[in-house]
Amino acid sequence: MYRLALRMAWASLVRRPARSILVVLMICVSLWGLLLMQGIYDGMTEQMITNAIRSDSGQLSLFGHGYRLDPSLDRLVVRRETDNHRKKLDSLLGSDSRIRSWVERLRQNGLVATAHYSRNTEIFGVDLDRENTHGRLQTYLVEGEYGFGRHGRGAIVGFKLAEKLQVKIGKKIILSSQDSNSEVTSIALRITGILKTNNLGLDENGVFIDLDRARTFLGVQQGVSQVSIIMHDDRQLVDLQQDLQKALPDLDILRWDEMYPALMQSRVLMKGFSLVISIIILELPGSVFSV
Repeated sequence: MYRLALRMAWASLVRRPARSILVVLMICVSLWGLLLMQGIYDGMTEQMITNAIRSDSGQLSLFGHGYRLDPSLDRLVVRRETDNHRKKLDSLLGSDSRIRSWVERLRQNGLVATAHYSRNTEIFGVDLDRENTHGRLQTYLVEGEYGFGRHGRGAIVGFKLAEKLQVKIGKKIILSSQDSNSEVTSIALRITGILKTNNLGLDENGVFIDLDRARTFLGVQQGVSQVSIIMHDDRQLVDLQQDLQKALPDLDILRWDEMYPALMQSRVLMKGFSLVISIIILELPGSVFSV
């Protein structure tokens, strides 16, 4: 029976060799195009997710209760708490073998201005050494130096924000914001570096300054807005989130896909798109054979 089927298939192939060659070429080109498109779209989606995790959310983020809905300086992590509470948090994160690294950030909305232009911005008080260990932030540097200068009076900005402000390395900017006492405060800084993270929010609005200077600028004695965590194995993400939530019930603990639902939806859409295209391409040669 198999021999008869093979003889019939061979006869069909050699009877119209042009059609047979055309079908084979069509299958090859279609599969090549499918793999190319799928690779490009999957790569773009995964790179956006990776950039968001490295530069902002981590795989888990800890916030003060209600901070995401009302990002004020009254809703910080470890604000007006005892030193024992702070040591408990440090010990909890430092002793968990599932956690690869974690960083603290103090963030506040404000205004950045030059002599000719001003716009809203998001100010990040960070420790650059820990940020580089955590998410290799230095690899995003496109101009200048990865530092805040000798006296810590420098600032690193997103490249789109630098373009809109029309500033270069060494130029002065003025940051203004509301401090913890609800008073407007300002500080003058010079641009020491420009980043391109491919995270739209940071590239268009982000200004990074020294964490200690940010505390002085905003009048915050202790506490941070966000604790970002990166793990060794993201398959343990849900378990770690649940464990931390039980240990720290007064905090909001969010996964990256909860902070960036649009990126997660993009991944799901790309998988669905690839499935549909695969079905169309793989079914098309069969329809040609039936003609």
